[in-house]
Amino acid sequence: MNSHRVGDIAEAHVLAALSERYQAVLIPFGNGQRYDFVVDTGESFLKVQVKNGRLRKGCVVFNSRSVSSQYNSGYEGQIDFFAVWCPETKKVYMIPIEKVTSQKPYLRVDPLKTNRTQGIVYASSYEV
Repeated sequence: MNSHRVGDIAEAHVLAALSERYQAVLIPFGNGQRYDFVVDTGESFLKVQVKNGRLRKGCVVFNSRSVSSQYNSGYEGQIDFFAVWCPETKKVYMIPIEKVTSQKPYLRVDPLKTNRTQGIVYASSYEV
C-alpha cells in the first residue's frame, strides 16, 4: 500500500473519532497547512496533525517529524496535537505537541515485565 493511501486511511479513522468526540472538525482547504484538521471544542480551536502509528514491541510508535521534502522539520508552534491512528490496536490517540519530546515517540500498550513506571507513557492515557 502506498504512503498516500496509508495516510488517507489514518485521516479517515481520526476524522471519525474526533467527529464523535468534539462539536465540529474542520478540514482546511488545500495542502498548504502543517495541520490536517482543526477541532472546534466549543471554547477553542485546536490544530491537529494526523500520523499513522505502528505497534512495535508493545508500543505504538509514530514519526513526529514531517517526511515531506517541503518540510523536513518538526511541528513545534504549528500544531496543538498529534492524532495517531494505529491499525493494530484499532484506536486513535491524541497527544499534545508539548508531550512529544522525540522524533519517534512511543505510547506503551502492553505492560512492562518489570516494575519500572518512571518515564513510561501509556497509550490508554491518550485514547480518543
